[in-house]
Amino acid sequence: DQIDSGSGSFADLVLGDNGTVVFYATGVLGEVTTTDADTGAGDTIVLGDGQNLALGGDGNDHITAGMENDVVLGDHGNVHYDEQLRLQSIATLVQGTGGDDDLLLGDGDDIALGGAGDDFVNVDRDSGQQLGSDTGVDLVIGDHGSVTLDPADSASIVRNLTTSTPLDAGNDTIFTDGGEDVVFGGSGDDNIDTGSAAERDWVVGDNGSASYDSTGVLSQLETIDPAEGGADQINAGDGSDVVFGGAGVDYVHVLRGTTTTISTDGGRDVIVGDNAVAHFDNVDGAAVLRFVDTTSVDIGAGDFLFGDAGNDIILGGAGGDWISGGVGGDLLFGDAAEVNLNTSEQLLDATTTDPTIGGADSLQGGAGDDTAVGGTGNDTLTGGTGHDILLGDHALIDRDLPANQQFTSIFTATADAGGADTMHGDDGDDFLLGQQAGDSLYGGAGDDDITGGHNVLHGDDSGDLIDGGSEADVVLGDNGLITRQLINGQTNQWQRHPAPFADVIREVQRYDDIDFIQGNDTIVGQAGDDILHGQRGNDTIDGGEGDDEILGELGDDSLSGGSGHDVLLADVGRIVRDYNDNGSARRNENGWWHRDVFLEDVGTIIGKIDLDTTPLRTLDPQLAQKLLSADLAIAAGAFQQNSQKVMNTDTNTWDTDLLLIDVTPANHDQLDGG
Repeated sequence: DQIDSGSGSFADLVLGDNGTVVFYATGVLGEVTTTDADTGAGDTIVLGDGQNLALGGDGNDHITAGMENDVVLGDHGNVHYDEQLRLQSIATLVQGTGGDDDLLLGDGDDIALGGAGDDFVNVDRDSGQQLGSDTGVDLVIGDHGSVTLDPADSASIVRNLTTSTPLDAGNDTIFTDGGEDVVFGGSGDDNIDTGSAAERDWVVGDNGSASYDSTGVLSQLETIDPAEGGADQINAGDGSDVVFGGAGVDYVHVLRGTTTTISTDGGRDVIVGDNAVAHFDNVDGAAVLRFVDTTSVDIGAGDFLFGDAGNDIILGGAGGDWISGGVGGDLLFGDAAEVNLNTSEQLLDATTTDPTIGGADSLQGGAGDDTAVGGTGNDTLTGGTGHDILLGDHALIDRDLPANQQFTSIFTATADAGGADTMHGDDGDDFLLGQQAGDSLYGGAGDDDITGGHNVLHGDDSGDLIDGGSEADVVLGDNGLITRQLINGQTNQWQRHPAPFADVIREVQRYDDIDFIQGNDTIVGQAGDDILHGQRGNDTIDGGEGDDEILGELGDDSLSGGSGHDVLLADVGRIVRDYNDNGSARRNENGWWHRDVFLEDVGTIIGKIDLDTTPLRTLDPQLAQKLLSADLAIAAGAFQQNSQKVMNTDTNTWDTDLLLIDVTPANHDQLDGG
């Protein structure tokens, strides 16, 4: 059939094939339902400019909507109205029947449900050319689904949009152009493009559900039927969009089958490669994103995700994902994660959620100050330009933490499935944490802070390969904390040593004398005045060019200073830079900054004798044996937890103990000054 409802502004009802229409006793339209699902053919339907309803029925239909708010179903369906002719519900019917439909939407706020088959929405099937200039707020489902509405005043408010149980998914091609659109592709291999307009779009590549509050503002977006889905290609346009790929190998702003990016997106996008849920708050009538979490985390595939311009948030989900942040300060998680935002959609915190599930991911920060968390598996992380934070395994990013250390390792045990990661900081002052397993860490250009293990105690670690790159780097082979002093609390602006030494000032706290974690690390400082700590384990350290400070710490270490004026300390101690009274650097005759070296011993307290109450002549045999075998005996005053002295009540003197210490023996080290 060929049906043209004319150019008038009246509301039209068109059924391409068979159906029934039910009216209220008042004569108002109440229900429309297609019938005889196996009977019908491809129809051509052109709607007028009123608020129209068209149901194509069976066959390959061509439906062109008008300029108002139209409802278009490519195949079979059912639509309910209340007694004031306000929409109550829309649903597709009879899965397994229908055709490959072509739907062209107008400028109104349209609802389109493609149904079965390979449907094209606002795209020419033969040429692939995108059609129309739709600026309305459209709701589009490529396959089967339903919409629930609340009648309000003279119109209806959408309360829910959801896909139906996927039995006959099609490979749909959908283009929506302008407006804040919601698009669900369905289970097939879909191509979705929401245009280049600046409005925010919400896209689910596979099956999804969207819920709205009583005013019609989006409150929740989530994927459903998580195991059902296809390989989708999604281009969400220029707004600050929310995109969930769903199951299957999805390409977001990436050309299908390649790593060639296709977007010119300038908004702050939130992209999840697999299944997810997002919650929104109604702030002055707008949906403000507050929470994003990966769901059904064991279901998914390796996705290709690109954020382009803007400070994007990208969560890979299950599988080995390829993720590129593009330009801007991006937050990237290779696997499962949860993100919380404030009412201005600024980051509050983000955290790994399921440490044992994930794949070997490739994360690229691109230009900007990026944060990338690899997650499970052997990941590859690249910072690009800017001051980047790269964490190989699992982490919490929390804006409530001190401004100079807003990231911390979590899920640090061997059973938490961290991997042997490869990380490149590239340009800028970067922060690299290898975390579990034997990692390969390359700082690149800039004053980098590199830790082979974790910035918390007791995290699992093994032998790492660490290359500081050019400029002044600080390296810890195992677990520890490297901190910088901020200028006026400004992130990425750090205090520096006095001229002519312009290196960033760092404070180093080693954890290996507390948690005894060790790895046999290989550390190369390269160019610059580096500070290199091997920590426990049999480490090999080469300072490279520059005036380096190298500390092997415990273990059978091999230390080489390389070129420059280096200080090598085989075991435990401190190398301290000296200052003049006016705060300038004290320099030797050769111009090198003068250093003082302090040697330290590491030991374990094996016993304590209270000198105030326990005369030595009454020692029990076990304590006497410890006294005789101790390497050191040190008299020390006792303190309370609040740092107040413990005083003897009878004499009002400081309570004094004799500490018996077993000193860790020295190791066999090799030193080469270069």
